[in-house]
Amino acid sequence: MLRGALLLLLTILPALAAAQEGHYRVDGLGPEGVYRGSAQIESGRIEGSRRGLLVSMRAFDGRVRELRYSGKAAGLTKGELRVVMSGKRDGKLLPPLRVVVKPVPGDDKALTAIYLDNDKKVIRRESWIRTRIVEIPLVVITLESDPKSSFQGVPADQAEVSQRRIEAQLNTTFKPVGVRFRALRDKPWSVPGDRFDRNKDGRLGKDEVALLQGALERRGFKQPGRVVVVLTDAPFAHPGCRGWTPGDAPATPHSLTDPNDNLSLVGRAYLSPARFHTVAHEVGHQLGLDDLYTTNRGKLEDAKRHDHLMESGGRGFHLDAAVLKILRRHTAGFPNAGLEGRIDREPIGSRRRSRSSVASK
Repeated sequence: MLRGALLLLLTILPALAAAQEGHYRVDGLGPEGVYRGSAQIESGRIEGSRRGLLVSMRAFDGRVRELRYSGKAAGLTKGELRVVMSGKRDGKLLPPLRVVVKPVPGDDKALTAIYLDNDKKVIRRESWIRTRIVEIPLVVITLESDPKSSFQGVPADQAEVSQRRIEAQLNTTFKPVGVRFRALRDKPWSVPGDRFDRNKDGRLGKDEVALLQGALERRGFKQPGRVVVVLTDAPFAHPGCRGWTPGDAPATPHSLTDPNDNLSLVGRAYLSPARFHTVAHEVGHQLGLDDLYTTNRGKLEDAKRHDHLMESGGRGFHLDAAVLKILRRHTAGFPNAGLEGRIDREPIGSRRRSRSSVASK
């Protein structure tokens, strides 16, 4: 009888763990106030070949400071997940906390996470609601300029409406993937683009784009796990360029995949999807997609179509079934959703290559 009860317990525990696994929408309250983000529980290796549960949470507070916690647990304890999680706020280490994640009675999609310090004082409390949607933070930056400069900046009265258009286009295009893009604040950040126009010719060349790229990393705008779109009215990269996404890895013309940086420059004149799907095309590069060539077109399940998102700089917005598989695999990687940022640190224009959309395509 004891043996039968033990066998029953052993069959229940994996089922409980499996029921806990997945993506969650997070609403929390901590020392910095309220915050919102995502969490994930997944099975994986926790030590050597030993398997358990990997737990991670990522959120942003009202001041757009990023909060991350992660930890490993052997399994469930009395139906609860108990784990010590290390934390960071904007990359700076926080003291580890003991976290108890337990189900909400009567709601099989809801969990409560309570963060405790060594004195068992509650530091944070979160509500986790299970979801199939992966939420990706969106950072939009407009390049402004001094009126006396030859560099053409984005008008201040066009910034907010441009961000709303970018967010709407991305959510419409990538909805079949199961992701949602959320701007981290109501209006874009603005950066003086004329400061990077070193030769004062009113445009940003490839090396000047590299300076902008490094500055956004140092100021914390551009971090792994975010889609970063820089909007400009000035020419950039090369004549006729609609969009530009720096690439890091060697070219892979025979594959549909290609690791790229999580930063894109887009001309504001090409925000209208009636002309091109430039924004979504460039974000497709950020999510690891390659342009379509004759060499990799055969990898598509419907190669005869000519309205693919990655074709001709965003001629259409169709996502082929083969492309959807790639995007779902990449974006399932929590917490960065495949947006790892730069692989190397070589300046654009040296031995690096970049992905761009050209109006003449």
